Amino acid sequence: MNYKFFTYFFIIVSSIIMSLILNNNTVSNIDDKSIDLVNSNFKKENFITIGNLRGNVPDGWIQETPQSSMRLTQFKLPSKDSEYNDAELSVFNAIGGTTQDNLDRWYKQFDQIDGIPSKQKARVRDFSIAGMKITITDLKGIFTGGGMPMSPLVRKENFRLLAAIVETTNEKYYFKLIGHENVLNYWAVSFGEFIGNLRQI
Repeated sequence: MNYKFFTYFFIIVSSIIMSLILNNNTVSNIDDKSIDLVNSNFKKENFITIGNLRGNVPDGWIQETPQSSMRLTQFKLPSKDSEYNDAELSVFNAIGGTTQDNLDRWYKQFDQIDGIPSKQKARVRDFSIAGMKITITDLKGIFTGGGMPMSPLVRKENFRLLAAIVETTNEKYYFKLIGHENVLNYWAVSFGEFIGNLRQI
């Protein structure tokens, strides 16, 4: 088991849990021992509305014009090291398929050095909160492409996927963060806080 990978996933889960607790929500299917790592930075001036969700944009994130009409919005999460490119968070809805179908599609965009299918390497956790089901996943490996038709093939080693699928009363929202693992390691806690602060409106 990759101890560092487990630790970062643990931090993400803890970030979401703490955000939910601090905002007086009830959490189910969560391990109590996870609730001890971080506090949520909740600022009303950073509110953003995405469909029928309202969230709190973490400090340092930069909202951008979506590169595709399929995206509701996107954010740049800047690299703190000039050696690595910025990470990108894309937000979608109205994507076909089940939650597992979309997780599997994302996993197929990653190869593993040892040849083991990425689905077996990914960590997944489910939450039930305030009428929403939230599924988060965390995967590291060799990123091979965006998964869209006609997308150019790439091969980027030491990349990481952090993603969440949020099921509201009448819609699913997909939050997909991809970048070099060193960049995502820096932003992992704020990603957890962002997902944990999402609310239906």
